[in-house]
Amino acid sequence: MKKLLLAALALPFLVGCGVRSSRYYEPRSYGGTIPPANPTFPASTPDYLIDAGAGVDSPLGTYAVTTNGQDWILGWMGDGLAHRFTGDVYCPVGCTFEYAVFDNLMLGDSVSNIANNHLGFDAVTDHTVRQQLTFGAPLQPITFNLFIDGRPAINQEVFFPSGGYAAYADVMPFNLVSSNATFADAAELAPEAELKADTKTVTFQAPKPRAGGERTTAQQAGQ
Repeated sequence: MKKLLLAALALPFLVGCGVRSSRYYEPRSYGGTIPPANPTFPASTPDYLIDAGAGVDSPLGTYAVTTNGQDWILGWMGDGLAHRFTGDVYCPVGCTFEYAVFDNLMLGDSVSNIANNHLGFDAVTDHTVRQQLTFGAPLQPITFNLFIDGRPAINQEVFFPSGGYAAYADVMPFNLVSSNATFADAAELAPEAELKADTKTVTFQAPKPRAGGERTTAQQAGQ
């Protein structure tokens, strides 16, 4: 098992479809304006609230997202069979990811800085390996476009804490806004997950808060 650490790179910008459902989520009161996210995705892409500092239990074979508002964890673990987890993560145009760390990199897995504000990853894993991509971003919202075995990861396949409960993304792509962002009141609560009692899950904790709010910058690539 390996760890890959990417430094922030000054690369040309590259900006990356789905139908938004309105029958599951609960609108929040609007107390601010969320900055524009990735401009090539539909304007209907939802801005979901994610609770900063909260962990989440996600079923095996799905994704989990947690954050402290500056650092983010996107994690996954197979469910017994090997599955291919692929996707793209964006921060807004004009933003540069501060770092990206891929934990438990396996042979053939990859993560790359496609552009300043664009990370791409490709991994195959089963229930014996827990993988996660940890990254830092100075701006929000964060846009996720995630796939499992080539299919959009919808219908309770991406989990994150939202409004005090375990929630999921019902469309792809989607945006996340942390609860400690200045414009958090403009984000929507995501649909609440409903899992069977015997569902096997894995816990992903939120990144620890940064001391004094300082940013972390990766210095090198390593294994």
